[in-house]
Amino acid sequence: MAQGGTTWSGPEERGREIYLHGRRLGVSGDAEALVAVIGGITEIAASTLPCSGCHGRDGRGQPEGGLNPSDVTWPTLTKPYATTNESGRSHPPYTPESFFTAVVEGVDPGGTRLHVAMPQYRLTAQDGSDLVAYLKRLGTYRDPGVLDESLVLGTVIPVTGPFDEALGSGAAVEAVLRARFQQHNAAGGH
Repeated sequence: MAQGGTTWSGPEERGREIYLHGRRLGVSGDAEALVAVIGGITEIAASTLPCSGCHGRDGRGQPEGGLNPSDVTWPTLTKPYATTNESGRSHPPYTPESFFTAVVEGVDPGGTRLHVAMPQYRLTAQDGSDLVAYLKRLGTYRDPGVLDESLVLGTVIPVTGPFDEALGSGAAVEAVLRARFQQHNAAGGH
């Protein structure tokens, strides 16, 4: 399936749905709710806590609220040597099997419990395989308009007809938007 200029295999697309939205794609393409478990006892919809919510759309994780989510891109998870995180926890490289164990049981490849903030997800073996297929692609593609040093935005502004009249003037709206983005870019774009 192609999305935003990227072509996904069936497993990658299903894994993408799990990672980004906490849902399982059914055979007919409809999404089915998955379950996340917090603290080993509280079950909630995984769509409330999808992987991307903490680890980011790019899988690299960003510190937030005192937590520092791990980089879950496949090359990072499978480095051919033991890694040590900020807390001092060390573990060998992940395999597809040990990754599944981490996501479902909350235990890393070294046998250490993951941080309490990391939910465990009720996944099937197929879900785990699909999620790994997606992680192997995560970070190797770009969303349209997202570049290293810039962001390309687009909008539709009517300049004739009833919608133009409702806005007061599409041309005026366009001029205001252009001026604001030029001002923003002139200030360094941050």
